[in-house]
Amino acid sequence: MPRTRVAGVDACPAGWIRVERCSPGELRAEVLTTAQLFADAAEFSTMAIDIPIGLSPNGDRLCDRRARAVLGAPRASSVFSAPPRDVLPANSYTDACDRSFDACGKRMSRQAFGILPKIRDVDVELQRARSLLPHVHEVHPEVSFSVMAGGKPMRHSKRTREGLEERLVLLQPHFGVAFTEFRTMFRVSVAHSDDIADAMVALWSAERIQSGQQLALCDTVAVDACGIPMQIQA
Repeated sequence: MPRTRVAGVDACPAGWIRVERCSPGELRAEVLTTAQLFADAAEFSTMAIDIPIGLSPNGDRLCDRRARAVLGAPRASSVFSAPPRDVLPANSYTDACDRSFDACGKRMSRQAFGILPKIRDVDVELQRARSLLPHVHEVHPEVSFSVMAGGKPMRHSKRTREGLEERLVLLQPHFGVAFTEFRTMFRVSVAHSDDIADAMVALWSAERIQSGQQLALCDTVAVDACGIPMQIQA
């Protein structure tokens, strides 16, 4: 079956929110578990996801450093350092910090530990189905919004009213009133407003990747010890 679908994906409290354009005038949003997200991943020619893909031994990835440089202060702080690969098996925050310190001399942040299960789940899925690697791409919403705004990082945090409005103004020309429709579909306990907005801008980047118009933060793409590329695109 040929891959024909394009989607943007962001983590949310209930799992993942996936937004895809089904036709020029129709968008669809779904909240999925990791198993559901990857059950039909082979149908997607491009799936852009906001999660670290590819992990270095010491947690230092060029794509993360490039993302911080693109964003500058204060948005650079939104780019968490990806964990060293040896941290993935950690079963507690203390364990993760110990493993991180052994690998790179630094403890793991609480924010990064919060998404560790999702990083691990995606890594498992991509290693299990390596044919997906050319089609599943890492994005960072703040980088995507900056590119969408003509190279201007967002002024406000996405978790503030001003920050959400700032991002919705950018999304509206591309997606119309879809955000408002999606917001009514999901309880806040299922998907936060910034999760929805981030999945939508990830779709915008996915469509750019699909058409070859994307910004790639690394000219030369490094691969990790498992052969997984480490690259952020927008």
